[in-house]
Order: sequence, then structure tokens, then C-alpha cells
Amino acid sequence: MTSFATAEPTSPLLVAVCNHKGGVAKTTTCVNLAAGLVTAGQTVAVADFDSLATASRILGINTARIGTYEVITGRCSIETAFLPTSQAGIWVLPSTPTLHLAEIEPEVISLNAERLRARLTATERCDTILIDCPPSLGAIAVNVIAAADLMLVPVQPTTFARDGLERTLEIFAACRSTQPRLAPRILITMADINDSSVRRIIDQIRHDHGDQVYPTAIPFDSSDKGLATTFVSSTDSAIATAYLRATLALLRDQRLCRAAAMRQQQGVLEIQPADTAQLSLPIQPPVPPAVAVEPARRETDNKENRAP
Repeated sequence: MTSFATAEPTSPLLVAVCNHKGGVAKTTTCVNLAAGLVTAGQTVAVADFDSLATASRILGINTARIGTYEVITGRCSIETAFLPTSQAGIWVLPSTPTLHLAEIEPEVISLNAERLRARLTATERCDTILIDCPPSLGAIAVNVIAAADLMLVPVQPTTFARDGLERTLEIFAACRSTQPRLAPRILITMADINDSSVRRIIDQIRHDHGDQVYPTAIPFDSSDKGLATTFVSSTDSAIATAYLRATLALLRDQRLCRAAAMRQQQGVLEIQPADTAQLSLPIQPPVPPAVAVEPARRETDNKENRAP
């Protein structure tokens, strides 16, 4: 693909969507940000690193012969494993039944972030790869965090979820990376803003982490059944609007990542203060309203990657 920052061909940006705690709308965030980036003109891939394969199923891939496991263990290229989805502009690197065995695979145990990054970015098919990480931060997730250009942590504003946030940030701080990375970004999800205790926790998260927290919180709406595992059902809903605003923040961060990568090529490794200052600037032009997207309900017809 061609970079949205320059006219030069470039590898896709890797965005790791992860949290040590499950049940925080991680997969929902991944697929809805993918839809948002498509409305902004990007081609996007969702890499399903969760053995539950929820993101894959949402995108219409119920069974696949090859996928994430085969790519990270070097058994096939990412280009071979990509599958189209019913959503124009979105590809998927599906989870496969063997993924749960990967943590004890010798190739994974010896895997390093540089090798993983090389395998995931060996494509010009897309501008961004959103990685739906497993909730447990084992060898795979740690390497994904180290390999990514940006880490986004969805967090529900509860006491236990805050603990998961802090542990995830500790893992990020411990990961060594050759990439010029931004500080982790935090997206508050499933927020019942009518609850005073929830508002207090949100205020505390913003106090503790400042500009790392995206301005928009994704609201909780009990009428959106299945929200934790699907696309938002209406572009007119508060949740859909919130995800579009989160997409704007992600687009801004992508530009910062591209700028940092360009400086690295010029021999300047650190992100400059000017980049951080840009965090408060408005994004132009705004992203147009997203089209309605519904979960696909079909088997893949890709003959190369169809399970027997």
C-alpha cells in the first residue's frame, strides 16, 4: 500500500489492541476501529491472535485452514493466510484451532519481536493491521506488544479493569523494541456515565495517564445486545459516534507513528516534544459518517484457506 503520510510505498502500521483483563470490549474495539479506518480511506486487516476466534467469526470466517498460528510460526506468509471479509476494505488474518497450542511451540518460545514484526509486515495489501491480542499476556502477546508501532488498551471503568490496565502498561514498559513507539494509548469502553462511581474512575484514569487517554469514552448501552462481540448496529447510536471519534484519535496517532519512523530513518530515534504537542490539534479533514456494518454470516469461499 501507499502511506497516507507520504507518497512512498510502506509496510502497514501494526496496532496492538490488548488488555491483561478480558471482557473490556477489546474485540469490539478492534473491529469497529477497522470499520472507522475504512471510512477514512484506508485498507485494513484484523489479525486475530485470540484462540477464541471471536474477531474472525464477526468478520464471517467460521473456519480457516491457515491463519495466525501458521504465520507466527513461519509455516506460511501473511499474504497466503489473508482472507477477504464481507466488509469492503477489511481483510482478516484468522485465528485457527491450533492457535491455543502456540505458546508451547518451540518456534514461538524462541520468537522475538523483530522476527514477528517482519512476518506481520510482509505485505502491501493494507495500510494498518489491527491486532486483537489474547487477554492473557503470554509469549505471543508480549512479542506483539514489542513488535507493534502502537499499543491501544481498551479499559472498562471498574476497579478490577483498572488493575488490568496497569499490568498491561507494565508489560509495555518492560518490552524492548527497536521501533520508535508512542506511549500506549488508552480507550475507555463500556462506560455508564450516569453512574457517579464510573465517572470517578474515569476521572482517575485521566488524571493518572493524561493525554494517553483518548478524549472520547465508548458508552455502555444495554440495548446494544452482543456489543462485546460485534460491530455496532446503528451509525446513529452514541456508541457508533464514539467509535468514529476514537478513529479520529487513532488517525492522528498513526501520523505521529509515521513521522517517528521517518525520523528513525534519518538517525533520530526519539519522538520529539513537537509530536506530543500535536496531540491537542484538531484533525482535518473529518472522517465522514460510517456506513452501517453488520456481522457477516457466511463461510469463506477462499479455496486456498478453506478448512476441509
